[in-house]
Formats: sequence, C-alpha cells, structure tokens
Amino acid sequence: MHYLKGKGKMDIVGANLMEFEKYLRINNLVPVDKIKYYSNWADKFLHSIGYKTTAINQNAVICFINSMRKNLKYEEWQVRQAFR
Repeated sequence: MHYLKGKGKMDIVGANLMEFEKYLRINNLVPVDKIKYYSNWADKFLHSIGYKTTAINQNAVICFINSMRKNLKYEEWQVRQAFR
C-alpha cells in the first residue's frame, strides 16, 4: 500500500473502507444506496477489534454480532445486515 506511506492509522482505515465500498459496488454485492451502511458496519466491526486486521477471524465476527444483539439500540434487521 505505497499510496498510504506516511499516513495515519485512521487515514489507512478510511482508505481501506473506500476500497471496500468500491469492491461492493464493482461486484454488485449490495444495492448502491446501501453501500454506506455496509461500510459503516465494517467500520464498527474494525473498531471493536481495535482496527487490528490480524484480529479478524470468525470468533471476532461472532462476538461483534452477539454484542449488537445485546445492545437494545440495534434492531434485528440491522444485526442481520451487519452479519452479511
């Protein structure tokens, strides 16, 4: 990622999320008007693991989803959307 040389951690995260959004759009994985929501869930997940990409694994995803289910501010449809 030479284009990120000298960038701060949050700049790298932002760039990666932009790449994620581009990936979703190019591959038609979600409706275009919903991409920002999926990017938001990805950012929330990354925040939950301290933005450590080495911590991304199935257990981390399950813990994140379970924490969403326990949090009363999220509706079940939001949990399902985040899990996708």
